[in-house]
Amino acid sequence: MSSGGEVDGIEQALARASALVELRRHQEAIDSLRPLAHNHPADARVATALGIAHLAAGDAPGAEQWSRHALGLDPTDPVALNLRARSLVSLGHDPAEALDAATRSAAASPFDPGVRYTLVRAQLAAGDRSGARATAQSLRDWAPDSPAGPLALALVELDESAVFRRRRWTTTAIVLLTLFTRGVFLLFLGVAWIVHAIRRAPHLRRADEHLRTALAMAPDEPGLHALMAQVMALRFRYTASIDRDLAAAALDIGLADSDAIATTIARRTTVAILAVLVAWIGVAALVGDLLDDVTTAAAIGTALAATSILAVALFDRMQTSRLPPLVAANAHRQWPPLAAAAGACAWMAIAGSAYLAGQEPSPDDGYQLAAALSLPLVLFATLALLVRTLLAQRRAVRTT
Repeated sequence: MSSGGEVDGIEQALARASALVELRRHQEAIDSLRPLAHNHPADARVATALGIAHLAAGDAPGAEQWSRHALGLDPTDPVALNLRARSLVSLGHDPAEALDAATRSAAASPFDPGVRYTLVRAQLAAGDRSGARATAQSLRDWAPDSPAGPLALALVELDESAVFRRRRWTTTAIVLLTLFTRGVFLLFLGVAWIVHAIRRAPHLRRADEHLRTALAMAPDEPGLHALMAQVMALRFRYTASIDRDLAAAALDIGLADSDAIATTIARRTTVAILAVLVAWIGVAALVGDLLDDVTTAAAIGTALAATSILAVALFDRMQTSRLPPLVAANAHRQWPPLAAAAGACAWMAIAGSAYLAGQEPSPDDGYQLAAALSLPLVLFATLALLVRTLLAQRRAVRTT
């Protein structure tokens, strides 16, 4: 049996580890608890504290192992049950077991907002959306001063929007299906995306409102800023999304570092370039089919190309204008947007050369001439992007 001094020592060590986790010094908390776990292997509180520290550090597998160990020592410990549910939900494993653990923890601690919030997450993971909404609303009602309530309601709205369960197509699959269907698959994707965007809009708006309420209660919580950044991006408010990412990074560098922000911006710009290219091809080809005057069709296509280039440049500027200089330079030195722009040049060159090599009038003459006339514009934009990328690369080398 442990003496009173030993008990006091364990309590002090656990309190110190909890304070370190609150300060986001997760590895220090883990390091301080490991000797305690070695000296007191049968103490469920120590195992639970280690699991909490691992989960806070982003190590869900480690948290799951310690939660299993803690429940092996005390199967009824509500804190260990809550940790078990949280770790399983984070891993995406065993939703039924996670829900059972969360339900038992909530029954033992019915007035703990954090425990109720875990129950909402477990219910959503198990597919019980109506139960999750009821739990989140009850949490909001009886704990109006806790950010857990509006955050839980935001999660329910995000689950309703299905934004995190949407099918992801690989680039290879998209290219192959587009070639096989002669472009019909791209039309299908475009229509499906528009329908999905319209359907999710009210849910994202309500999630935005709930998250703003939560942030008003806990403005220094980095996880809330990071989640709000995702919602802002899904609502196409990219400047606000980047601001939230920067706020999360300022509070906890592990949530959104400069490389992650720069990569996200480059990815969005690349997608914008490719989307604009596909849209231009479709519209220019349609205009060429509808108009008998090849010159008029080509002029319209060229004007559309100039407008598209300007739109992409403004979109890129919108994402980087408010970034700190080093983060902006990091975003500018990314290669994917340049590769997409080079691909657009290649497409214009191929289509334009088909017009120049043509012997007889063709239904595609308007589109092909538009490509030939638009090529200098696209080439100039690509060269400007190349210069910017090379200069940013040089600055990055000088600062390292």
